[in-house]
Amino acid sequence: MRQNSSQTELRAWNNLQWLDLTFSSWGKKEEDNPKDSIFRHLPLVTTFALELPSYCNGEDCSLVFHLSPNFLCNLTHLTLWCDWDKSKIMGTLQHCMNLESLKLDFCSTLEEYLAQTPSTWLDALQSSGIHLVKLRRMDPVGILQDTVEIALRYIKASALEELDLDFESEGQGRGSIVGGMWLPEEIGGFVKMSGCVKTLRKLQIHCLSMDGEDLTNTFVQMPNTVHDIFDDVLESSKAFCHLGGRFCNLVPRLTKLELLHVQPYPYFCAED
Repeated sequence: MRQNSSQTELRAWNNLQWLDLTFSSWGKKEEDNPKDSIFRHLPLVTTFALELPSYCNGEDCSLVFHLSPNFLCNLTHLTLWCDWDKSKIMGTLQHCMNLESLKLDFCSTLEEYLAQTPSTWLDALQSSGIHLVKLRRMDPVGILQDTVEIALRYIKASALEELDLDFESEGQGRGSIVGGMWLPEEIGGFVKMSGCVKTLRKLQIHCLSMDGEDLTNTFVQMPNTVHDIFDDVLESSKAFCHLGGRFCNLVPRLTKLELLHVQPYPYFCAED
């Protein structure tokens, strides 16, 4: 009877499809033996959310988490909060070939990223890329303005339909040019390199100051979107004056446009 009960419990555990896992702390003992790791005993869910503690709350930010390739390959939806060595995140994504939805929280600066990650590893990863051919939606959340290139450089998502970029502006300037890098070009470059120019239908950008020229270039590089959301993005409503009569030509398929938290000017398009 006890054996049957155990089999029933195991079957119920393995039937799970959704798992949220949050750690309040982390220690060296978590990685001593991969076979003893909690990650090697997880059911093969399709939706997984993992929140790891800030590296400043752990003993060592170079620690690893032993998610098996088999577990990662089974995922269709992944949410990951992690400010550790970004190679851990990127290395994990290499096995997520069946992902349809990906939400990542990037929380460290470019200098921290480069200091943590061996250049030889970065070069190899940049050469091969991370191919997520089934990915339909990607949400890089809490990224800093000077890490947008890191967030997008390696991922190839040729079937991407929705891109939601949420910038973290605390303690930084809000300009669209950061460290000599023009963010609209970086975003557009990702779309082009991924091959999703034709498939991308929805674009969301949060917390990034953009002027009319930035807005124009964003539309130029993503002409097939049907729904765009700019939230706390425009410096003022006057940014649209830069578009003029070109708007319909820039985004001929756009049917829904949301401009949220715009700083109002007395006149929408004042005459000079």
